[in-house]
Amino acid sequence: MEIKRATPDMFEAIHEVLKEFGGPLTRDDWRRLVDYQFSDQDYRGWVSIDRGEVVGFLGAVFSRRGAERFCGLTSWITKKSHRKANLHILMPMLELKDHTLLNYSASPFTYELFKKRLGFEVLDDQLLVIPAVTPRLTPNGIRRVKAAADIERVLDARQLELWRDHLPYPVTHLVLEGPEGHCYAVASKTLFRNKAPCSYLHHVSNPALFAKAVNLAQRELLKENGTLFTAVDSRLMQGEKIRGAFRWTLAQPRLYRPSTPKPENVIDSLYTELVLLNPSRWSYNH
Repeated sequence: MEIKRATPDMFEAIHEVLKEFGGPLTRDDWRRLVDYQFSDQDYRGWVSIDRGEVVGFLGAVFSRRGAERFCGLTSWITKKSHRKANLHILMPMLELKDHTLLNYSASPFTYELFKKRLGFEVLDDQLLVIPAVTPRLTPNGIRRVKAAADIERVLDARQLELWRDHLPYPVTHLVLEGPEGHCYAVASKTLFRNKAPCSYLHHVSNPALFAKAVNLAQRELLKENGTLFTAVDSRLMQGEKIRGAFRWTLAQPRLYRPSTPKPENVIDSLYTELVLLNPSRWSYNH
């Protein structure tokens, strides 16, 4: 068994392995795992090869936020005929000491393996579920900015990079501007517990302003995504309270292996499979 880096030109062979997942994701959905353009890396994970045939895949979504490098792991799959050898594909991933490794959708098996044997820690184990309306008035002067020219005026340089990187994907860019500053939030439409449509927040730049303008945010997400409530990983709100919201314990916690003792930024899910793999088609570990 040979382990090689997975490159975009390998997609057709990789897709034959990914088909073993089944489920609602289409060929074009899976292609997003290898054709993203925001990374300075030229590979998209690793493949295991037996006699010239790709028999396994471990996807990697590489990104950089300031000086920190990240690798979002995704879609670990091996053909049934080669399952006994599937752990070998993890070795090059574990050598990425200069990257913070992320695992946002661990299965029960991978959770036990990554947490107990591979040195991963719990990043978050709870969602905050925000109802359609909360008992709070939106302060005067806060509005949503939608026109591209206005967004470019409001967002800072780092936020503009996030915005441009995610324009190709089915996400809602929620830019709220007010007298006290602005909040940039990014949301996907998905399903909560495989049933109820909801918006999921990948990124919240200003949790305090978001909490103040939560009813405005919910109205905008209702108009754009047709969702009545919103879910967000609890750490992204940085302790801000929203009346009427409740906490939901994840089936398997988000996992990470930090490259530094204390990462510089609040880690979010912008550059992960939760964005790339068309979240409207699946429910990810709610």
